[in-house]
Amino acid sequence: MIGGGLISAGVVGLDPFERTLLIDFQNENGSFIASTVITLASKLGKYRIFKFEMAYTIDSPQTGRVLVRDPSPAFPGDLHLSSVDVRLEP
Repeated sequence: MIGGGLISAGVVGLDPFERTLLIDFQNENGSFIASTVITLASKLGKYRIFKFEMAYTIDSPQTGRVLVRDPSPAFPGDLHLSSVDVRLEP
């Protein structure tokens, strides 16, 4: 469960090629609640923990989803997409 209007999380993975990860926070209807961009000091080929904090606002408890995307510099779309369902509280 995530509550209090702030999500703090960490993601484990390889450094992205373009040094940028996009974090999207969606409600149960798929609408975006919040988004942020993480720019990393690149260490290509190394596994690391990427930490982020993001503020959000909702009116009532609901299910949501946190998505972490690695956008492709060469073609439309993402090189990697990871998501997790969460229970949100205001």
